[in-house]
Amino acid sequence: MNILNRVGKQGFLYVGRIFIFMGLFSFFSSPGFGKPFRLEKIPDQGKNFKCRTCHVSRFGGKEFNPFGNDYKRLGLQAGDNYTEELGALDSDGDGFSNKQEFDAKTNPGNPKSKPE
Repeated sequence: MNILNRVGKQGFLYVGRIFIFMGLFSFFSSPGFGKPFRLEKIPDQGKNFKCRTCHVSRFGGKEFNPFGNDYKRLGLQAGDNYTEELGALDSDGDGFSNKQEFDAKTNPGNPKSKPE
């Protein structure tokens, strides 16, 4: 017995609509549907750590690391730009400014990643 005989045509269409809706919802709410244009705004343009420059997850998402929180607080208020004030901060508290970390190709949002 195939599925069409078990649920009927209307039931099949109903279930199909639910799957389409769920697929669209997951696509538009997925971390991959982020704001990659922001990577162009930071000094390394995201080349070294991609989404992890600002996020905890490598896929982006809603959880930000310390640099990401500072960027939200300062960068977004400055017209969505990296600023000298943001560069002067030590977002992750490892003893090096964000600018020093970008210059050394270390992650300013991860205290374990710091210049040698």
